[in-house]
Amino acid sequence: MPQTVINFLDTIYPMSGSLKATISESLICKTFPKRFPLLEEGQVCKNIWFIKKGLVRAYYQQDDNEVTSWFMKENDVIISVSSFFDQLPSHEYIKTIERTEVAYISYDKLEAIYGRFLEFNIVGRIITQKYYTLWDKYIRDLRMQTSKERYLTFLQQYPDLVSRVPAEYLASFLGMTASTLSRIKAEQGVY
Repeated sequence: MPQTVINFLDTIYPMSGSLKATISESLICKTFPKRFPLLEEGQVCKNIWFIKKGLVRAYYQQDDNEVTSWFMKENDVIISVSSFFDQLPSHEYIKTIERTEVAYISYDKLEAIYGRFLEFNIVGRIITQKYYTLWDKYIRDLRMQTSKERYLTFLQQYPDLVSRVPAEYLASFLGMTASTLSRIKAEQGVY
């Protein structure tokens, strides 16, 4: 699996052979079962994970409700943003939805790679830019679109996730109740 990660990163920005070798040596590969907690509230996010296969979600606990903040699937990078970058306790949970194969690297090793290989800073910036852009669009859609429009946008952008994500998680992510999502799906002929 390290080669999968190297190939992915190399498409973002061509990397030197020594950088590729260092990353490959630093990666740890693991498979986690369904519903496995990668991170819990109060823990510090010490790793950044790359998903080869599987599905993960992040959520917050609000009273007795779980509020889904995002989903990550194949070829996505997973972190708890403020916890990872600031090395502070997380305010969110990250848990697998499906059996998930990942390659990951620790915060300390990643920081060492950034310091040693300036070219890798370009890769990191482009990945960060991608996720900030996605987050900005999600926040804008959540505020500006109706429930139905949010569902249709999600369906258009992530058609494969509609069948992979449990309805209660998807409803929470889209900022609606499960019954509203069920009604919208029925109107669209999606079950």
